[in-house]
Amino acid sequence: MKGSGLGNRLFQWGECQVFCYQSGARFVAPRWWRPVFGHILRGTLPSGNPLSQVGYVGLFCRRADDLPWWRGMAARMTGRVISYEEMDILGATQKGSLILFNRLSCSFQPLNAFHNQLRADLLSITRRRSLQTVWSYPEPIIGMHLRFGDFKPPPREGAGAKWVGWLQQTPIEWFVETLQVLRREATEKIPVVISSDGNTKQLAPLLELGNVRVLPPTNALVDLLTLGRCRLLLGTGSSTFSAWASFLGQQTAVTAPGKSLANWGLQPQRNQLIDIFNPREPDGRMIDAMLNALDRASSLTLAPQQTGKNN
Repeated sequence: MKGSGLGNRLFQWGECQVFCYQSGARFVAPRWWRPVFGHILRGTLPSGNPLSQVGYVGLFCRRADDLPWWRGMAARMTGRVISYEEMDILGATQKGSLILFNRLSCSFQPLNAFHNQLRADLLSITRRRSLQTVWSYPEPIIGMHLRFGDFKPPPREGAGAKWVGWLQQTPIEWFVETLQVLRREATEKIPVVISSDGNTKQLAPLLELGNVRVLPPTNALVDLLTLGRCRLLLGTGSSTFSAWASFLGQQTAVTAPGKSLANWGLQPQRNQLIDIFNPREPDGRMIDAMLNALDRASSLTLAPQQTGKNN
């Protein structure tokens, strides 16, 4: 699977699943592991199973009806492989052929109509331990995803005229000021949960606001599913991780001006709002939509169960 981040890899997984839904083809369970060392350098590894964050080891299982990954490897060794792009030209009816989904499209356009099935299938391959961890957390009211890592520092010129660009960090000021606007209108300290690869120093301006907690270091899948349960998502517009949290939860999702999650091809399936918000020029319609979202649970419900097999 291409791409080191979980969000990028889920697009390939999702497109392959949709093809199987439509064609009746058998799904070959992928190998999710990846060697990434950013969490080691940032000191954000979980204490219990660090390989779950560095390499996605032990996060997923194989559904009973899926073929094991080595069946795909065997087909590749015999040469009976058709790429997804070649499928319309060469056809895919030859028995024993393997259709390879290895393009990095990063678009929800082919996935939107199948969001219920994809969500259920993702939960079905999530190991029990991760589901139980997510289930143990109180339901998040506001979820925030702050991406630092290898994203470029946010623009500083213009006093908010341009909040964020492509593959740029969303300024933490946007999260702070947006939360302040919401709390001022709601007249209460709405609780917030944060998923981030940043450290305590970087997140300090948010933590100082009170009733804000950071998810403990576990793994990317736990963070993704936790964000998917929130009622209002304040995300990083350039991040496919934020986009997948919005896709799974189908909740109101808001990002800073310059990059909407809708740019990833997300289409609301529950008539929810997916838009940008400028807290320095607050739009009353947007504020009302965000506050109304706090009374509406996300569509992502979890049960601490598992029906798959080990990969």
